[in-house]
Formats: sequence, structure tokens, C-alpha cells
Amino acid sequence: MGNTHVAYNNIFAYARHGPEIIRRRGEGSLYFHQNLVLGDEPTLYGDHWDKENAKIDYNIYWVDGGKPPRFAGKSLKEWREKARDRNSKVAKSKHLNFEAGRRLYDPGLIAEEVGFEAIDLQDVGPRGR
Repeated sequence: MGNTHVAYNNIFAYARHGPEIIRRRGEGSLYFHQNLVLGDEPTLYGDHWDKENAKIDYNIYWVDGGKPPRFAGKSLKEWREKARDRNSKVAKSKHLNFEAGRRLYDPGLIAEEVGFEAIDLQDVGPRGR
């Protein structure tokens, strides 16, 4: 809950029901841009993402198995009719890989099309002493 939520250049991977931001109707605003949302379930967003004051665009969506993603219960076409994700891309699994050096890369350059910048994962996560 809050005034303004901003999420950009993040990787949201394999959440049980996709990323979820819970807000009361009309509370604050949401800017969700240039993120990678990966999962094995086609439902990527819950119904709280369907608020009028959400700006959601320039993201990449990838669902394992090639199922078409659903956005707050809507198809991509219906979602775009609500002015959401008009410049976002739905990627095929071959476009997103992790290389041995732990740096996210995108051989299809789809991430560059939405402005996502590769994340150096060298210092991310648990470390030894």
C-alpha cells in the first residue's frame, strides 16, 4: 500500500500466481515498465492490476509451454484495449536464457526492444564467508 509504486528493470520469475501488488481502488499509482515476467502459469496478474491508475508497458512476458498469457483474466488483446502493455512483448522461451557467467542475456534482442538492461548477477544472492 502506498502513494506511488514504481517497478522497472526487474525479473519476476515463477511466482505462484504471478507478481501481485495489492491496492485499494484509487489508491496511489503503479508504474510497471521494462520488466521480465516469467512463469509456468498463463495467469500473470491478479485482478488488482486492473485499476485505472496503473501505467503498465514495455515489459516482456514469457510463459513456459507456449501458453498465451492472461492479464487480470484478460487476453493480451483485451488488456491492450485498456491501455496496458501496448509496447510489451510476449517472448518464446528460446529468447531468455541464463549463461554460465550468471549474466542474463537475450539472443533475440527482444529485451532491448523494450529497454530492459541486462542485469549482472555476479554479486546477487547468498555468498560464502
